[in-house]
Amino acid sequence: MQIGEKSIYKIASALAGFEKRQRFAGIERYKLAKANLTALLKRPPSEDELKSVFFYHVLYHIQLLVIPLKKNNRKNILYNTHDYRMLLDNIEKKGAVVISAHLSVPEIPAIIFSKDGVKIHVLIERLKNKFERFFFSFTRQNMGVILQTSAKNIVNEAKYSAGKIFTFLIDRPVPGARRVHIFGEESAMTDFPIRLSDKFGMSVFGIFTRRVGAKFPPRPSLDDWAFEFSIREIKTFGDMVSVTEKAIKENYIEWNPFFFFPFTHKFI
Repeated sequence: MQIGEKSIYKIASALAGFEKRQRFAGIERYKLAKANLTALLKRPPSEDELKSVFFYHVLYHIQLLVIPLKKNNRKNILYNTHDYRMLLDNIEKKGAVVISAHLSVPEIPAIIFSKDGVKIHVLIERLKNKFERFFFSFTRQNMGVILQTSAKNIVNEAKYSAGKIFTFLIDRPVPGARRVHIFGEESAMTDFPIRLSDKFGMSVFGIFTRRVGAKFPPRPSLDDWAFEFSIREIKTFGDMVSVTEKAIKENYIEWNPFFFFPFTHKFI
C-alpha cells in the first residue's frame, strides 16, 4: 500500500469517530445507525459493526474525491462484461432506468458508463447545507454524473432517452412512495422508476456496488480500493424491493443507514 493511502485510513478512522457524535434531524447518527441496523439484522449490531459502518461511510466520501483522479482507476473496477454489454446495448437503443442503493461507492459504475459515452442522469434531493451541496455536485460531476433535483426534469430528458441512464438511489426519498415490507418491517419505497420505465418503454436494471475487501473492524487493505458492481434486470416493483433488500443485507457494513426509515422510531 502506498504511504498516501495509509494516511487516508488514519484520517477516515479519526473522522468516523467525529461523525458518530453528529446529529441528523436532531438525532445522534450513532443511535440512528444502530436503530436501522437492528431492524435489518434482527439483533443489536456489535460495536465493531457500527465502527465499520462509520469508517466506510467516511472512506466513501474521501474516495469520491480521490478515485476519479487515480490513474488507471478502471483496473480497480470489476464487473461481468456480458451483463455490461447487454445493458449498454439497451442504453444505446432506447435508454435504461437504473436503481441502486447507498452501498460502498455507488457512483463508481458511472466512471465506466461515462467513458463509453453514456449520459447519466441521477435524481437527487437538494441538500440544504451549502458545503454538502458543493461537495456532492463537484465529486459526482467528476465521475460523469448529471445531477437532477426535479422529477419533472427527469421525465423531460426521458422523452429522448437513447444513450441515457436514469438513476435512482431508492433508499432515499424519491417521488411516488408506496408501502412495502423491507427487513421484515413496514416501510415505504418509490415506484417512480417502474412508472418511468412503463411510460417510455425502457428496461429497468439494478446496479449494486460492493467493496471487494470490506471488513469489520476495518483493516487497511488494497482491496478497499477495488470495487465490483453487479447488474440485474428488474421486471416488477416487487422485484425491485427484494433485490434492494438483498443487496443491503449482504453488504450492510458499507451501507449508509444514517437516515430515517418509517420504522426507525420504534428502535430509538
